[in-house]
Amino acid sequence: MEEKIIFEKNGVLVTDKRVVVGTNTAPIVNIHSVSMGKKKYMLGFLLSIVAAPVACMLGFAMLVSRPIPTWSYLLTLAVVGIFFLGLWVAERDATYSVRISGDVGFTEILKSKDKEFILSVIDAINKAIVDRL
Repeated sequence: MEEKIIFEKNGVLVTDKRVVVGTNTAPIVNIHSVSMGKKKYMLGFLLSIVAAPVACMLGFAMLVSRPIPTWSYLLTLAVVGIFFLGLWVAERDATYSVRISGDVGFTEILKSKDKEFILSVIDAINKAIVDRL
């Protein structure tokens, strides 16, 4: 029986019998499940973790102090902006991966910053697994 190509793009080939990523090949019969991994950029995440309590402390200080200095509004706004900037950087620079589960545990077979590409590879592998059954 001839292999049916389900997905082929950017050096990734998914057929009803195997998955080929670069020079690595995984038979579909050895794949139990497939999922998406996500790794965020830690510097942006760390920036948000540091900025959040600072913004809370500034907000509390503004509540209890009278009169409120003008610069404290600007400082609080800047710290809140840094918090959201950190979240944005962490999400923007995230790396997604295709993780397959087989007889030997989880293996990351492909990494990319393109979430849609990773999701399309995962859909193709899932289709190959269902077609096998």
